[in-house]
Amino acid sequence: MIHPPPEAFVRAVEAVRLRREALSRTRSPGRILGWAAAAGLTLGLHAGLYLLLTRRDDPPPA
Repeated sequence: MIHPPPEAFVRAVEAVRLRREALSRTRSPGRILGWAAAAGLTLGLHAGLYLLLTRRDDPPPA
């Protein structure tokens, strides 16, 4: 098996690091809106499931 030179590993790691930094700096409205929608959907599903599981069909005794 032929191994690439160590410089190839260094360049690959550096390229990945630069891509991650570029993505972390972007605060586009679409990205923020996507996270907000995911948070709202998660909160809505949890609240709906809670209400469904704690529902009572018969009224409490007097």
